This record gives sequence, structure tokens and C-alpha cells, in this order.
Amino acid sequence: IDCSTSMNGKRLDMVKENITRVLDQLNERDLLSIVTFSDEAEVFLPPTQLNNLEVIKARISQISTSGSTEIKRGLKAGIDLLWQGQRENFSRNLILLTDGHTYGDEEDCYRLAAKAADQGIMINAMGIGHEWHEAFLEKMTSLTGGTTLFINSKDFLSHYLKGFFSSLNTIYAQNLRLSLQLDSRLSLQYLFQLDPNVVQHSLEGTHIMLGDLYYGKKSVFLMEFTVHPLIKKDKDVELLTGQIIMDLPHEEQKKARLFPHLSLKVVDELVGDRPPEEIVRALSKVTLYTMQERSREDVKIGSIIRATRRLNYLASRLLAEGEVQLAQRVLSENETIKETQHFSQDGEKELKYGTKQLLALPNPK
Repeated sequence: IDCSTSMNGKRLDMVKENITRVLDQLNERDLLSIVTFSDEAEVFLPPTQLNNLEVIKARISQISTSGSTEIKRGLKAGIDLLWQGQRENFSRNLILLTDGHTYGDEEDCYRLAAKAADQGIMINAMGIGHEWHEAFLEKMTSLTGGTTLFINSKDFLSHYLKGFFSSLNTIYAQNLRLSLQLDSRLSLQYLFQLDPNVVQHSLEGTHIMLGDLYYGKKSVFLMEFTVHPLIKKDKDVELLTGQIIMDLPHEEQKKARLFPHLSLKVVDELVGDRPPEEIVRALSKVTLYTMQERSREDVKIGSIIRATRRLNYLASRLLAEGEVQLAQRVLSENETIKETQHFSQDGEKELKYGTKQLLALPNPK
């Protein structure tokens, strides 16, 4: 928990209230640890079983603020705590709550995240307010298969924590790691996870962390490839060849492996088959998210006219999709950009995470 002075007041109160509220979602055998950090880190609550909630809640109520934000210190203390206290059949998760930038230690944080991933620790981050650096947090969490969320209300934080804690009891496999052998005739542009969490996975490194696998839930991924020019003798293209390794905490066999393989034939004529509706719908939502990202880039380089045109088109697409509230927010932000040449304080993050959340698949009826 970020306990720098900027968290003082309503922000820290919201965090403490929601953590204590959702403790009942955890099993008595589960262990909870709390690290507080600003320019120093402190193990505020050592690994504690949840069979005495009143003591834990009383301890949480004593958290206070001071100093500035140095995420590396808190991250290292949390990872060390999870690694030293490792137990068989336990999943290990680190939730980072912060409202600010970290200064000068981003590369150290990436190295710590890679170390956490190697140790089977997933990091999820929650940004509060408008000052935190989302590109930094998203890269850091994706290195472990985790996600980053924008907390813009007390209810959203409560909803997320309840869902997260309840999901810990339904983990079948942990630390899915995808290693790809890509055909030299293509390149991978992006890899999104659409269900059960929305994550844009980092493509850096020798393998891609895909998170956990849950009982009774699909894990759905969307990948985009660019196929480079082919020659006449090419008969097929190997889109996907690789290996997924996962840890099985509740099975005698400690690890399992899958070997995904997908190839497409090269043909002269146009293929008339329409792609599956699920893929068409997902691509449409990715387009909305990408449009928002490009409008942000336009504003940063001063291309205001191009940015506002993109946002107008984004709003019309959102209205067509029935996302009226988000469309209105886009139009409001568009007017702000015209007047000030910048996004409003919360507007940039509201648009980013609003369109990102559209990527989540609808709950099955």
C-alpha cells in the first residue's frame, strides 16, 4: 500500500475500508501480509492466517501516511516476503495500490517484476487518482501475467477485491508461461487476454506470462499477426508453434505442458468464410481501444485536430455499440482538448480504462 502523503485522507481511508470489508472472502488458511511504503518500506502486517480477523482489522486501521512514493522499495519488500514465506499448494499474489509516480527506479521495478514471475508471483496494480504512471504499471504487471486497473470509485475497488479474493479459491493451474517459435515470415503485433481478466501482455523476453487458469472458466486470448510477403512456393504459414508450461498446485504431477499449434494454408483465391462472431466482436473492441490510444499520442505531439477527429469517431462508434455513458464522456473530453490542448486530469485514464474494459467478454447467461 502506497502510504505517501498524497494518499492522506479519503484515498487511504477508502483503501483501508475496502480491504477490511473483503477479508471475509478469504479462507481461514489463507495468509495475508501488508507492506506499506513511501520513501521507505515496512512490513506492517507479517504473514498472518485469517482466523483472527478483528486483530487484522485493528492493525489495518493504524496505517498512516508520510514521505514520497518509491515503488521499488515496497515492491522488493513484498516480493521478498512472498518468496521467503512460500508454501506448497499456495498461490502467491501481490496487489499494489498507489496514487503516484515513482521516480528513477522504473528499470529496477521491471527487474523485480521479472524476478517475481520466475518465482511464480503475480503482481496486480491499482492506480488511484490521476497522477500515477499507467504505462509503467501496465508493463510491470504484464511481465508477471497480472493486470493494472484504474480505481475511480470506492465501489469499483470493493467489486474488484471481492472478485479477486473469491477467484483464489478456484485456481486450477498457476503461472502459465508461453514460449513461441515464430515463423520468420510473420511477426506478432499484440496479445490480449479477454477473459477472465483484460490484459495486454508484454511481448518482451523469452516467454510470455499468461497468469492463472481457473476451474469452470475459459481463458480467452486474442493475437494479431502480420504476415510478410510470401513467395509462390509457400504452401502454408505456421502462425503459432510453441509450448505452455503451467504449475498444478493440487495435483501430484507438479507441472503440465500444452503444445499449441496453428497453421493456415496459402491459397490464390479469396476465402469467403466469415470469421467467428466472437473474433469479429473482439476485434471491434480492440479497434476502439486502439483509437483511444492513438488520440492520446496525437495530443502528446500537438496534433489536436487529428486527436479530436479520432475522438469524435470513437464516440460515434461507442454510441453504435450502445455504450452511451462512455460516448458522452469521450465527447466531453473532446471539448476539453479543443479548449485546453490537453486531456482533463482524470479524462485520459477514464477513456483508456473505459475502452479497455470493453474488451472483457460478456458474462455467459
